[in-house]
Amino acid sequence: MTTNGVLLKQYAPVLKEAGLMRLNISLDSLKADRFRQITRGGRVSDVLQGIDEALRVGFKEVKINMVVMRGTNEDEIEDFARISLEKPLEVRFIEYMAFGCRMIEERKFVPNKEVMDRISRLGELIPLGKEFTPILGPRLSAMLRGPAKLYRLKGAMGTFGFISPVSQPFCGDCNRLRLTSAGKLRACLMAGGEVDVKAILRSNPTPEVIKRAFLEAAILKPAEHSGTGEAVMCQIGG
Repeated sequence: MTTNGVLLKQYAPVLKEAGLMRLNISLDSLKADRFRQITRGGRVSDVLQGIDEALRVGFKEVKINMVVMRGTNEDEIEDFARISLEKPLEVRFIEYMAFGCRMIEERKFVPNKEVMDRISRLGELIPLGKEFTPILGPRLSAMLRGPAKLYRLKGAMGTFGFISPVSQPFCGDCNRLRLTSAGKLRACLMAGGEVDVKAILRSNPTPEVIKRAFLEAAILKPAEHSGTGEAVMCQIGG
Protein backbone atom coordinates (compact mmCIF):
# COMPACT_ATOMS: atom_id res chain seq x y z
CA MET A 1 0.00 0.00 0.00
CA THR A 2 1.17 3.50 -0.84
CA THR A 3 0.23 6.14 1.73
CA ASN A 4 1.11 9.65 2.85
CA GLY A 5 1.45 8.17 6.35
CA VAL A 6 -0.54 10.86 8.15
CA LEU A 7 -2.86 8.30 9.80
CA LEU A 8 -0.38 5.43 9.84
CA LYS A 9 0.26 5.55 13.58
CA GLN A 10 -3.44 4.85 14.15
CA TYR A 11 -3.93 2.21 11.49
CA ALA A 12 -0.60 0.36 11.28
CA PRO A 13 -1.62 -2.34 13.81
CA VAL A 14 -4.95 -2.93 12.01
CA LEU A 15 -3.30 -3.12 8.60
CA LYS A 16 -0.69 -5.57 9.86
CA GLU A 17 -3.34 -7.77 11.46
CA ALA A 18 -5.34 -7.72 8.21
CA GLY A 19 -2.36 -9.28 6.39
CA LEU A 20 -0.76 -6.28 4.66
CA MET A 21 2.94 -6.97 4.12
CA ARG A 22 4.45 -3.91 2.45
CA LEU A 23 4.18 -0.14 2.91
CA ASN A 24 5.34 2.66 0.62
CA ILE A 25 5.27 6.01 2.37
CA SER A 26 5.44 9.20 0.31
CA LEU A 27 7.58 11.74 2.16
CA ASP A 28 9.29 14.65 0.41
CA SER A 29 10.56 16.66 3.38
CA LEU A 30 11.60 16.13 6.98
CA LYS A 31 11.18 19.82 7.82
CA ALA A 32 7.89 20.75 9.43
CA ASP A 33 7.29 24.02 7.58
CA ARG A 34 8.38 22.64 4.22
CA PHE A 35 6.30 19.48 4.65
CA ARG A 36 3.27 21.63 5.41
CA GLN A 37 3.91 23.71 2.29
CA ILE A 38 4.38 20.70 -0.03
CA THR A 39 1.34 18.81 1.28
CA ARG A 40 -0.77 21.93 1.89
CA GLY A 41 -1.36 20.86 5.44
CA GLY A 42 -0.50 18.09 7.82
CA ARG A 43 2.35 17.50 10.23
CA VAL A 44 5.53 15.63 9.37
CA SER A 45 5.69 14.46 13.00
CA ASP A 46 2.54 12.38 12.37
CA VAL A 47 4.22 10.63 9.44
CA LEU A 48 7.44 9.94 11.34
CA GLN A 49 5.50 8.52 14.29
CA GLY A 50 3.53 6.38 11.85
CA ILE A 51 6.75 4.97 10.39
CA ASP A 52 8.00 4.09 13.86
CA GLU A 53 4.67 2.42 14.65
CA ALA A 54 4.79 0.38 11.43
CA LEU A 55 8.21 -0.95 12.42
CA ARG A 56 7.05 -1.58 15.98
CA VAL A 57 4.10 -3.76 14.91
CA GLY A 58 6.34 -5.86 12.67
CA PHE A 59 6.25 -4.53 9.10
CA LYS A 60 9.44 -5.75 7.40
CA GLU A 61 9.02 -4.07 4.01
CA VAL A 62 8.72 -0.34 4.68
CA LYS A 63 9.86 2.07 1.98
CA ILE A 64 10.15 5.86 2.10
CA ASN A 65 9.63 7.51 -1.30
CA MET A 66 11.29 10.90 -1.75
CA VAL A 67 10.79 12.73 -5.05
CA VAL A 68 13.83 15.00 -5.35
CA MET A 69 12.94 18.48 -6.62
CA ARG A 70 15.47 21.21 -7.31
CA GLY A 71 14.75 24.36 -5.40
CA THR A 72 12.39 22.48 -3.10
CA ASN A 73 14.05 19.66 -1.18
CA GLU A 74 17.38 18.70 -2.77
CA ASP A 75 19.14 20.09 0.29
CA GLU A 76 17.60 17.22 2.32
CA ILE A 77 19.09 14.36 0.27
CA GLU A 78 21.75 13.53 2.87
CA ASP A 79 19.20 13.75 5.70
CA PHE A 80 16.98 11.18 4.00
CA ALA A 81 19.96 8.91 3.35
CA ARG A 82 20.86 9.06 7.05
CA ILE A 83 17.48 7.51 7.88
CA SER A 84 18.78 4.24 6.42
CA LEU A 85 21.71 4.35 8.83
CA GLU A 86 19.48 4.28 11.88
CA LYS A 87 16.37 2.32 10.85
CA PRO A 88 15.65 -0.86 8.81
CA LEU A 89 13.95 1.07 6.02
CA GLU A 90 14.46 1.39 2.28
CA VAL A 91 14.70 5.05 1.34
CA ARG A 92 13.99 5.52 -2.35
CA PHE A 93 15.08 8.60 -4.30
CA ILE A 94 12.78 9.11 -7.29
CA GLU A 95 13.50 11.41 -10.21
CA TYR A 96 10.95 14.14 -10.74
CA MET A 97 8.81 13.70 -13.86
CA ALA A 98 7.35 16.86 -15.42
CA PHE A 99 3.69 16.11 -16.02
CA GLY A 100 2.44 18.16 -18.96
CA CYS A 101 6.07 19.09 -19.76
CA ARG A 102 5.66 22.59 -18.33
CA MET A 103 8.99 24.42 -18.30
CA ILE A 104 8.64 25.40 -14.63
CA GLU A 105 8.30 21.70 -13.76
CA GLU A 106 11.24 20.65 -15.92
CA ARG A 107 13.50 22.96 -13.92
CA LYS A 108 12.78 20.86 -10.81
CA PHE A 109 14.46 17.77 -12.28
CA VAL A 110 17.50 16.41 -10.42
CA PRO A 111 19.23 13.38 -12.01
CA ASN A 112 19.87 10.50 -9.65
CA LYS A 113 23.55 10.60 -10.56
CA GLU A 114 23.71 13.89 -8.68
CA VAL A 115 21.78 12.39 -5.77
CA MET A 116 24.19 9.44 -5.59
CA ASP A 117 27.20 11.77 -5.61
CA ARG A 118 25.79 13.68 -2.65
CA ILE A 119 25.04 10.53 -0.64
CA SER A 120 28.55 9.22 -1.27
CA ARG A 121 29.81 12.02 1.00
CA LEU A 122 28.33 10.10 3.92
CA GLY A 123 30.42 6.99 3.33
CA GLU A 124 31.02 4.00 1.11
CA LEU A 125 28.10 3.00 -1.13
CA ILE A 126 27.71 -0.78 -1.32
CA PRO A 127 25.64 -1.94 -4.31
CA LEU A 128 23.14 -4.72 -3.63
CA GLY A 129 22.31 -7.21 -6.36
CA LYS A 130 18.85 -8.50 -7.22
CA GLU A 131 19.51 -11.49 -4.99
CA PHE A 132 19.40 -9.26 -1.88
CA THR A 133 16.27 -9.99 0.14
CA PRO A 134 15.57 -9.25 3.81
CA ILE A 135 12.59 -11.61 4.23
CA LEU A 136 11.56 -12.94 0.81
CA GLY A 137 13.08 -15.35 -1.68
CA PRO A 138 15.36 -13.86 -4.36
CA ARG A 139 12.90 -14.17 -7.26
CA LEU A 140 9.96 -12.64 -5.40
CA SER A 141 12.14 -9.95 -3.85
CA ALA A 142 13.49 -8.87 -7.25
CA MET A 143 10.00 -8.83 -8.73
CA LEU A 144 8.55 -6.72 -5.94
CA ARG A 145 11.47 -4.30 -5.95
CA GLY A 146 10.88 -3.46 -9.60
CA PRO A 147 13.04 -0.70 -11.07
CA ALA A 148 14.90 0.41 -7.92
CA LYS A 149 18.69 0.03 -7.88
CA LEU A 150 19.62 -0.70 -4.28
CA TYR A 151 22.61 0.35 -2.21
CA ARG A 152 23.61 0.36 1.43
CA LEU A 153 25.86 2.70 3.36
CA LYS A 154 28.53 0.77 5.23
CA GLY A 155 27.23 -0.20 8.65
CA ALA A 156 23.66 0.90 7.94
CA MET A 157 20.57 -0.89 9.25
CA GLY A 158 18.58 -0.11 6.12
CA THR A 159 19.09 0.48 2.42
CA PHE A 160 18.34 3.11 -0.17
CA GLY A 161 17.40 2.87 -3.81
CA PHE A 162 17.29 4.98 -6.96
CA ILE A 163 14.36 5.05 -9.38
CA SER A 164 15.39 6.93 -12.53
CA PRO A 165 12.54 7.02 -15.07
CA VAL A 166 13.93 10.12 -16.80
CA SER A 167 17.71 9.68 -16.93
CA GLN A 168 17.60 5.86 -17.18
CA PRO A 169 14.17 4.75 -18.51
CA PHE A 170 13.28 1.19 -17.53
CA CYS A 171 10.06 0.67 -19.52
CA GLY A 172 11.30 -2.62 -20.98
CA ASP A 173 11.65 -4.14 -17.49
CA CYS A 174 8.66 -2.48 -15.83
CA ASN A 175 6.29 -4.98 -14.17
CA ARG A 176 4.02 -2.45 -12.46
CA LEU A 177 0.32 -1.72 -12.80
CA ARG A 178 -1.29 1.08 -10.78
CA LEU A 179 -4.76 1.00 -9.28
CA THR A 180 -6.03 4.59 -9.20
CA SER A 181 -8.25 6.19 -6.58
CA ALA A 182 -11.13 5.96 -9.10
CA GLY A 183 -10.82 2.20 -9.50
CA LYS A 184 -8.98 2.20 -12.84
CA LEU A 185 -6.11 -0.20 -13.44
CA ARG A 186 -3.53 1.96 -15.18
CA ALA A 187 -0.91 0.40 -17.43
CA CYS A 188 1.66 3.18 -17.05
CA LEU A 189 1.97 6.20 -14.79
CA MET A 190 2.43 8.46 -17.81
CA ALA A 191 0.48 6.77 -20.60
CA GLY A 192 -0.76 3.45 -21.92
CA GLY A 193 -4.47 3.33 -21.13
CA GLU A 194 -6.67 2.06 -18.31
CA VAL A 195 -9.09 -0.75 -17.48
CA ASP A 196 -12.07 0.05 -15.25
CA VAL A 197 -11.77 -2.75 -12.69
CA LYS A 198 -14.21 -1.06 -10.30
CA ALA A 199 -17.00 -1.53 -12.83
CA ILE A 200 -15.91 -5.12 -13.43
CA LEU A 201 -15.84 -5.97 -9.72
CA ARG A 202 -19.31 -4.50 -9.20
CA SER A 203 -20.73 -6.85 -11.83
CA ASN A 204 -19.96 -9.91 -9.66
CA PRO A 205 -17.30 -11.31 -12.02
CA THR A 206 -15.72 -14.75 -12.07
CA PRO A 207 -12.00 -15.08 -11.22
CA GLU A 208 -11.35 -15.63 -14.93
CA VAL A 209 -12.93 -12.27 -15.82
CA ILE A 210 -10.79 -10.50 -13.20
CA LYS A 211 -7.67 -12.22 -14.49
CA ARG A 212 -8.53 -11.16 -18.04
CA ALA A 213 -8.84 -7.52 -16.90
CA PHE A 214 -5.31 -7.58 -15.49
CA LEU A 215 -3.98 -9.17 -18.67
CA GLU A 216 -5.72 -6.51 -20.74
CA ALA A 217 -4.11 -3.77 -18.67
CA ALA A 218 -0.68 -5.38 -19.03
CA ILE A 219 -1.09 -5.51 -22.81
CA LEU A 220 -1.78 -1.76 -22.81
CA LYS A 221 1.68 -1.01 -21.38
CA PRO A 222 3.66 1.10 -23.88
CA ALA A 223 7.10 0.12 -25.08
CA GLU A 224 8.35 3.40 -23.64
CA HIS A 225 6.75 6.34 -21.92
CA SER A 226 6.69 9.71 -23.62
CA GLY A 227 7.98 11.61 -20.59
CA THR A 228 4.75 13.58 -20.39
CA GLY A 229 1.19 12.76 -19.48
CA GLU A 230 -2.19 14.41 -19.43
CA ALA A 231 -3.15 13.15 -15.95
CA VAL A 232 -1.71 14.60 -12.76
CA MET A 233 -0.77 12.62 -9.69
CA CYS A 234 -3.76 13.73 -7.58
CA GLN A 235 -6.05 12.34 -10.30
CA ILE A 236 -4.18 9.04 -10.47
CA GLY A 237 -3.99 8.59 -6.72
CA GLY A 238 -0.24 8.68 -6.17
